[in-house]
Amino acid sequence: MKHWSVKHARAGYVPSMSRLEPIRQYHYGNKISLGLGADFGKFLNAVANGVIYYDPALKLENASSDHPISKRRSQFRIRVDALKSLYRSWEEHDLAMI
Repeated sequence: MKHWSVKHARAGYVPSMSRLEPIRQYHYGNKISLGLGADFGKFLNAVANGVIYYDPALKLENASSDHPISKRRSQFRIRVDALKSLYRSWEEHDLAMI
């Protein structure tokens, strides 16, 4: 629990879009969000309220080899508009206005 709180204590979120055709390209938005003070209790409340959900996944390493290795990955998903519920402080900034 402490590890999660420390890892997510200060987080920045930048919206982005990507496309593969005609070549791989990325575009980043000018509105960013900063979350400060992650709290594992808030995480648990969000899970209990269905805001965060578990999304199990597999990671396949060396897939094209004779000995591929399958690893489990524990992932949790949350809607972007619900991220602020995980932090004590949430700020949104428009970098175009600076």
